[in-house]
Amino acid sequence: MTERHFTTPLPIIAAVSSTVVRTIDRLVGDRFRCPLLVSFAVVECLDYLGIKADAYYGRAAWVEVLKDHRLAWVGAWDEDQPHFWVQTQSGEIIDLNLSASSRDRSNGALYSPPMIWSSRLPKFVRYSPLGVAEFAAPAPDREEEKPAFLALEEIRRLIREMPIAENLEDGAGFADEPILVSDQRVLDDSRGTFRAFDRAVSAGNLEPPPTFS
Repeated sequence: MTERHFTTPLPIIAAVSSTVVRTIDRLVGDRFRCPLLVSFAVVECLDYLGIKADAYYGRAAWVEVLKDHRLAWVGAWDEDQPHFWVQTQSGEIIDLNLSASSRDRSNGALYSPPMIWSSRLPKFVRYSPLGVAEFAAPAPDREEEKPAFLALEEIRRLIREMPIAENLEDGAGFADEPILVSDQRVLDDSRGTFRAFDRAVSAGNLEPPPTFS
């Protein structure tokens, strides 16, 4: 198998995604407010596990289902307020913030897309990179940066101590949030959130995504 066809093994996806989202949500707060921190944590975990990846910044758009079941494209397509995500050397896109996106919006969204860890993107999300992102490590002696510092320290420790299972059944070891993995396969959460999201997107009138280059 050549590198360009490499897909991250499911046990590694489970270990990294669950460690990053649970730790940042617990120690920093809503992770949707700190997508660069999330992306940098993913890159660090993958680097430790021998997988090359970079954090990117740029324009992004995704579909949310509103309370009246209308579909709306939301996201970040202003260059001054970019979105952040990760891309592995083999072309997989990793965005662990999408499933949390409706927490930070005032448009009354019912459902957000799942987290993404795949080289093939679904129709409800678009990315347009502007460049590789840089990250200034948080300082432990600055009060406003201390939660992020503690989160990264814990993530580093957990990923180094965590045994990566050779065999993992679908859904085992993941955070309780939907995630789309290779071949557009979705592992749903215990509430069936993706099932509801997918049903609404399939039944609704999805407008073309915003145009950005």
